[in-house]
Amino acid sequence: MIPVRAIYPLAALAHLADPVTAQQSFEEAVIAQLRCETNPSPLPILEALVAAGRIDPNANIGYDSLSCFLISGGGASVAGMTFNSICAHEEDPEVRARRPDLLYRGPGTSPGQTLSFGTSANEGVAAQWYAEVIGYRHLSEAIASEYTSVGDRTEVACSSRFAG
Repeated sequence: MIPVRAIYPLAALAHLADPVTAQQSFEEAVIAQLRCETNPSPLPILEALVAAGRIDPNANIGYDSLSCFLISGGGASVAGMTFNSICAHEEDPEVRARRPDLLYRGPGTSPGQTLSFGTSANEGVAAQWYAEVIGYRHLSEAIASEYTSVGDRTEVACSSRFAG
């Protein structure tokens, strides 16, 4: 498993000459974040998607302090699951200040440190994927199909509200 601290160099991975290595590293980083052993660290994942040309920082949907982006090019595949969108919230104002284009903070109550991915798969398929790829530890909190942020059918998330 990739420690959270080791994920920060991920943005450079998008520039690797070997796209297979870059994809595997991206998948490993996303899976490590969705394991939710600690609070998510969304900026490296967002920066990797920007570097790969998969999200546009100028297209931040900015929903209730969540920064949400549609993932271009048919979505991002992670261990066989295709994700169409990504939403994130960063609590640390210093981290947000580094990339305000990627980490929007609106007024009101914080949603908590968050990283979520939207998919068109139904909740049962997403839950089965999560159990097989990530495990059962946060399964009941990590999968949601009601009130998804960008209108995807299901979201797979890690949040400070249940991390650990």
